[in-house]
Amino acid sequence: MKICQLDLIAFGHFTDVTLSFPSEAHGLHIVCGPNEAGKSSSLRALRQLLFGIPHTSTDAYIHSNQSLRIGARLQDSDGQPLVCIRRKGRTKTLRGADDVEVLDPAQLQVMLGNMDEATFSQRFGIDYDELRRGGKAVAQGGGDLGEMLFAAGAGVADLGQIQQGLVDEASDLFLPKGSKPAINSALAKLKEARRDISRSQLLTSAWVQHDKALRTAEKRQEEIDLELRDRRTQQSRWDRMGKALPLIARRHGLQKQLSTVVDAALLPEDFSGNRREACTQLANAQQAKLSAEKACENLRASIAKLDISEELLAHRSAITSLHTELGSFQKATKDRPGLAVLLQQYERQAQAILQELGRQPDLQQASELQLKRAQRQKIQSLAGDCKALLNAQHAAEAALGELRGELQELESQFSDTAEPLDTSELKRVMRQVQKHGDLDEQCAEAQDDLRRLQTDAEIDLQKLRLWSGPLDELERLPVPASETVERFENGISDTQAKIASLTQRIEELRQTLQKLTQNLERLRLEQDVPSEDDLSRARELRDEGWKLVLQSWRADTAADEEQCAAFVAQFAPHGDLPRAFQAAIEAADQLSDRLRREADRVAEKAKLTADQQELVRRLEEQQSNLPPLEQELEKLHDEWRSLWRPLRIEPLSPREMRSWLGQQAALAQAAAALRKRRETVETLQAERDEQRIVLNQVLQALGQMPAGIDEPLATVLLRCEDLVAENEKLASERRVVAQKLRELRPKLTRRKDAAAEAQAAVELWRTQWASAVAQLGLEGDAEPAVANSVIESIDELLSLIEKGEDTRHRIAGIDRDAEQFATVVSGLLSQLATDLLELPVEQAVADLYDRLEATGKAQTKCDGWSEQLQQEEAKRANAAAQVLHWQSALQAMCREAGCESPEELPAAELRSTTKREWESELLAIDEQLVTLAGGMPLEEFIADAGQQDPDQVNAHLDALKDEIGQLEQRKSDESETIGAERTELRRMDGSGLAAEAQTQAEHCLAQIRSDAEQYIRLRLASAVLRKSIERFREQNKDPVLLRASELFSELTLGSFVGLRADYDEKGNPVLVGVRPDGKRSVGVEGMSEGTCDQLYLALRLSLLESYLGQREPIPFIVDDILVMFDDDRAVAALRALHRLAEQTQVIYFTHHEHIVHLARQHLGDRLFTHRLDSPLDSSR
Repeated sequence: MKICQLDLIAFGHFTDVTLSFPSEAHGLHIVCGPNEAGKSSSLRALRQLLFGIPHTSTDAYIHSNQSLRIGARLQDSDGQPLVCIRRKGRTKTLRGADDVEVLDPAQLQVMLGNMDEATFSQRFGIDYDELRRGGKAVAQGGGDLGEMLFAAGAGVADLGQIQQGLVDEASDLFLPKGSKPAINSALAKLKEARRDISRSQLLTSAWVQHDKALRTAEKRQEEIDLELRDRRTQQSRWDRMGKALPLIARRHGLQKQLSTVVDAALLPEDFSGNRREACTQLANAQQAKLSAEKACENLRASIAKLDISEELLAHRSAITSLHTELGSFQKATKDRPGLAVLLQQYERQAQAILQELGRQPDLQQASELQLKRAQRQKIQSLAGDCKALLNAQHAAEAALGELRGELQELESQFSDTAEPLDTSELKRVMRQVQKHGDLDEQCAEAQDDLRRLQTDAEIDLQKLRLWSGPLDELERLPVPASETVERFENGISDTQAKIASLTQRIEELRQTLQKLTQNLERLRLEQDVPSEDDLSRARELRDEGWKLVLQSWRADTAADEEQCAAFVAQFAPHGDLPRAFQAAIEAADQLSDRLRREADRVAEKAKLTADQQELVRRLEEQQSNLPPLEQELEKLHDEWRSLWRPLRIEPLSPREMRSWLGQQAALAQAAAALRKRRETVETLQAERDEQRIVLNQVLQALGQMPAGIDEPLATVLLRCEDLVAENEKLASERRVVAQKLRELRPKLTRRKDAAAEAQAAVELWRTQWASAVAQLGLEGDAEPAVANSVIESIDELLSLIEKGEDTRHRIAGIDRDAEQFATVVSGLLSQLATDLLELPVEQAVADLYDRLEATGKAQTKCDGWSEQLQQEEAKRANAAAQVLHWQSALQAMCREAGCESPEELPAAELRSTTKREWESELLAIDEQLVTLAGGMPLEEFIADAGQQDPDQVNAHLDALKDEIGQLEQRKSDESETIGAERTELRRMDGSGLAAEAQTQAEHCLAQIRSDAEQYIRLRLASAVLRKSIERFREQNKDPVLLRASELFSELTLGSFVGLRADYDEKGNPVLVGVRPDGKRSVGVEGMSEGTCDQLYLALRLSLLESYLGQREPIPFIVDDILVMFDDDRAVAALRALHRLAEQTQVIYFTHHEHIVHLARQHLGDRLFTHRLDSPLDSSR
């Protein structure tokens, strides 16, 4: 996307101001203006154009909120334009160029790549504050590579603060060893609540037994843990022994092997390579020496065979000069016959011209015909004037005749044109009528609107439910206020919500009570569980039986027969009192035993019974609260219906009646609009009739037919306009004819005078012409063409005579030069080649030059071979020196290795390599043994291990492994016992007496659950952010870092040559700067604040270039980021932005004029500067 134009139509202090961003390519645009010129307002306008004007705008201090407008012309990468206007509002704020058509925001979103405002601001915008935050974050982050890349890519300068914020917020919720965080505090409260629950639980003998069993199992598990630790310690010792024995054996073997090479010299690791290099270089040097010696012999033999003439070389310049002049000599010799023929032609042509002129063919008389310059000029001048004078005479006579005919035609036309009418009053009345506009159209539109409003109102009135009647009566209905409807709606909704909530609670209590009753019935059906009350009643019956037995045993007391019979009937129907008493005792004991045996079921029944009673109480309480609410709801419904009764309306719900009131209000407004529209129609019709009458009065005064009463006013105006136009045309035509007559009459006199002057000039020319041509032998009436032809013949005759003289001189010169050339050649041949004297001059010169060329080539070869001979001799000497050097080097190696000759060196190298490898292996084994010794001295550990039998070591390890397995199984069994006992104890816990503590525990659990979810979200967000940073680092490290390294070097003016990924002391990837020497690197903690700023800017630009290489270009908006850069670094940053402008449009806003000067001075094409002045202008 590219911004082609930004229109600040009405925004901030701007009114109808345009910023144009030309260029077919993207380009760097610098928008500069002084303080208060509107830079910040322009930036806000650009962002709000793309994403909307906020509800609360700070830019509506001159223009109202409703008047705020920002326009633009945008263009996508395919060249498709989008012209739009952004207005302030909630919906339909993106309009077309006419500010009427509503545009689909999706069109703009497609250009933006479906990017939201936050992403655009972070990724495609940067200001000085963000640059400083980014540089500070780079310094505080210690150079963390992932964080720096992610922060620069997302445009989030304070990424470290965001990460720390997540950690701090999570720490406020939970710390593993803390007590004040919310979750830690809630856990402490939960523990206390559970402790209260435990104190309030039922303690039975079974619970005591399970608790005792739990403690016994835990103690046994601790004893097993101690045994496991001991066995694992022994296992570790024997395992280390087993691993050490092979190493010790190998150690002894290596020591024996080393004893065989104890006298071997340890040679440097590169000794073999150096030895091979020396041997190779020695062989190469010997071969080079032989080659050089052979080349020297060949060159000396070649030089001896050459044939060189010193005399020819001494006369080189003279021979070369003759060879050069030979071409001219041959050409002149060839041209001479043609020149002689040409001389004869010139003489014959000149004699022919003399005969044409009536003269004797004697060339000596030709000079008599030559004219003086003045005579020639006068004849030619008069000949040239002839045609012009005759043409002027004919033109003057023709113009005079034409003007006379035009005057006659205009006079006839003026007399035939009628006088026009005076339409000034008609035009005044027409203007008055036209001020009212098109009254016919206004009347038609008003009537159409009236009919449409009437139809719409009738349709809406028919749609209105609950009421019927005319529209004007509906308008006067005393409907309730919206606040009253809202009060009833809220009251009824609140009461219904209370009833629904109460009904739901009652149903929940009923379902819970039903489940409790089912559980009690289940216990009864399985086997009725005795209660403490049952045991008390059984004991009371047992005690009553004992009293009856005592009474029967005492003689002084008589037992009650009825009580005895009833007691015996209850316990022993077929026995006596003692048997019945015994049965009562057994029944009480059985109940007591069952209470002990079924303590858990007894506790469960007690808990269920208590809960059942509590639920019955709560259910009755909730049911008693329902009738008052239902009565209150019915009362509200009655009041609501009473409110509408005067309107004869049976109301619906308040929500539905709110909609009905909206329809009624709309219809009332429609009724008022209908009244106004009727009045408008009547007013327009009256005005139209009045204007028609006024026009008719003026037409009648001008003698025209008046308009009919039903004729449209527009038609009448057209008739009037035609009448005015017709008369104005007539008046204009008469004025034009009269003006032409006034202009042409003076011209007639001037045309007559011109014709007379032309005739006099022709007569004078004829006199002068006759005198001039007499000198050529012509008559006075000769035509100028004849005179010119005679002059041309004379000129041609004289030219031919002159050419003939020139040709004669050239022939004489050729003869003279040929004689001189032959003399020079003969003298040179007498000295150098007498055998060539008999040959023609041309052939002798050519042969002599060929001999000189052959001698020159032989001399050149001799010089070249002599130079090569010197080079080969130098090579031979150098090769001999190399042979001595490498022979000395091999002798030194032999001394170092203790060898007599170089042939023994490979064996010495092998012994040295073997010794070094064995010593390295021995050192590695000692390191492993030190690790296995576990702190023991190495020799002591080796001696101890050496006393062990390997087979016994494996046996010990197998035995320990079996014992550890058995102990772990026992520990697992004990763990199952502990889990079962704890489960049993939790199951035996009661809750009847722990309701309050349980409520507190549930509250703590709810709080912990909520805080834990938030804690998980925070930790997950932190982990996801970290993972995203790492993934972003891995994906962008290589390409982005390479480009960022180049930009960083450029921005720091070579203070750093680039960036490099490194690792800190903890192994974390970090980013460091590389100094120019390539050896020193500087971490971000060692960089200045300005350098950190430049590093952050380099990363931002590098990531932006990478992003733009794969996606639709989006303009990059920069807000004065260079205020703290010196001039050189500012120029470097501007160049980087200028290169970025090759991929996308870059718009740089600034208050500083020197930034513009720097850009113009150092940047080339694709730079555009814009001024925020008043008035605003833009210049390239």
